[in-house]
Amino acid sequence: MQPAELFEYTLEWLKQHYSGYRFYAERDVVWTVQTRLNREIEKRGLPYRVFNDYRVAPRRLVDLVITHNNTVVVAVEFKYEPSHNRRSDRGGDILKGKLDPSVVDWKAVVEDIRRVQGYVDQGKSKTAYSVFIDEGGEFRWRTSPGGSEWLAWIGGGWMLWYKKSQEHWESEASPMVMSNTPNKDCLVRALDIYRDCMRDFIIRALKSQSIEVDTMRKSLHINHDCDRSDERNAFDVGHFYFIIEPYWKEAFKGAFNGDRSVLNAIRQVSSIRNEAAHPAYKKDIDRAWALARIYDMSDVLGRIGAGAGEARVQAIWDELAIQDVRLIPSLLRLERKANDAKTDTKVPAKQATTRAVADAIPFWVNRDSTGNTIHKGDEERCSWVDRYALEPKWEKHDTLESVYAVYPRTTRKCGLCFS
Repeated sequence: MQPAELFEYTLEWLKQHYSGYRFYAERDVVWTVQTRLNREIEKRGLPYRVFNDYRVAPRRLVDLVITHNNTVVVAVEFKYEPSHNRRSDRGGDILKGKLDPSVVDWKAVVEDIRRVQGYVDQGKSKTAYSVFIDEGGEFRWRTSPGGSEWLAWIGGGWMLWYKKSQEHWESEASPMVMSNTPNKDCLVRALDIYRDCMRDFIIRALKSQSIEVDTMRKSLHINHDCDRSDERNAFDVGHFYFIIEPYWKEAFKGAFNGDRSVLNAIRQVSSIRNEAAHPAYKKDIDRAWALARIYDMSDVLGRIGAGAGEARVQAIWDELAIQDVRLIPSLLRLERKANDAKTDTKVPAKQATTRAVADAIPFWVNRDSTGNTIHKGDEERCSWVDRYALEPKWEKHDTLESVYAVYPRTTRKCGLCFS
């Protein structure tokens, strides 16, 4: 077994047995991995040795290395963020102050990736890894740095993985963590953020009307596998619509200014929880559908005043949308026109950018299940139209003003195209 294979095998072992351990700090993870590596080396009779805090430069210690004939063949940098549900103010075993806001600084995670690149580039190791175990998924909304991959971890957590090998002299993601379901992965990440924000909002709204969470759960016959003594985990995404709708007048009408249209978005998100989250569903989700549901989540979070959550979900929407190669020509042309416009000294930069955006892509109108809808894009079809259009015909317009010359300004805009 090659040393890199040995490390990846051990990391997979850690994932499968993670629930049997309780970690408090990065050092605990390193110790566990090092111990397991030594057991495998002894059992298999391999000619390797494992060291922690190994010095590769005068002022640089590597968290863990595997050596062969006194040469570093694998170097690993670790980061570990405990689940924030373990905070002491939530009945957990880690002091609140240590997780406020977090143990790990995202900049340090990015720096680890830069360092492991250097280990290989400078010949200090044949293969190098950066491993960030995010036990509660607190950082999952972050876009993975180039060459790295997010991997679903045990218990709703995630691992950010990066690998570089001397053989290729370029960053690469291990096949064990390459995702075959990118749309589903983005949807799950957004659902995690949406779930946490909505739980807090629902609990506050119910308690403001003196409605106890346990009373609500029993009255609606909500059963859940989570610990019911923890009211925050007493319900999940699939329950949100069935909580808000019956308690609309008592607790939620004011929060949404009486606009019941939000219930449709909440219902749509609730309906996709099983397909998105359950491992039994192996196939990826349609991208247009995933984008539409992520947009719904962002919209709902904005309405409840969860600005931070809304921004994180919107970042995931942007990350997924940019993967649609059909949109890339428009995005590149848009960026070029905006940059060119900024050089126009007669127009302020902000106004120039807005003007470039407005003129960058055409618009068209198609009739769907909600009536006439305005779309925009480089091509003459929107993936939303494929799913929801009632008529195959569309009308193309060069500007939004030309649309309004024919249709009223109240005409619905496509949430996918205009978000």
